[in-house]
Amino acid sequence: MKKISVATVMVLLVAVGWLVWSRQSSPQNTTIAIEDVQNVRFLGQSIQNEDGWRHATEFESKQIINWFNSAKYIKQADKQQVDNSASIIIELKPTEKEGDPVLERGEIIMIVNTSNEGFEVQKEENVTYLAEQEELKQFLNKLDNL
Repeated sequence: MKKISVATVMVLLVAVGWLVWSRQSSPQNTTIAIEDVQNVRFLGQSIQNEDGWRHATEFESKQIINWFNSAKYIKQADKQQVDNSASIIIELKPTEKEGDPVLERGEIIMIVNTSNEGFEVQKEENVTYLAEQEELKQFLNKLDNL
């Protein structure tokens, strides 16, 4: 059996460490369980009421979550890409963190239509990225009357 040099082991450790770090630092699209969703709302030019907001039905909420869960991450977003008004707000149920009291509200995820590929996903922890999913993009375009 051949001896493995210390340099070879170090190179392998650095490569594995970099791979693990890069996967953790990438804002990949997260999966949302429908039972963790408290509320889904829509904003768009096609909504005919005073404030332009509408609450999703149970069917629409499930559909939006399924589409979101199947969305593919594209890249980190440039703020200039958002120029349409259609948005979907997903409000998660409050969670209890160890040592902290129960939060008054859960995390907010905002899905915003863009004029080019995909849509923008904005999360409270300053994570903003572009993702794509055909049905969700079509839904956002309908909200924008496009």
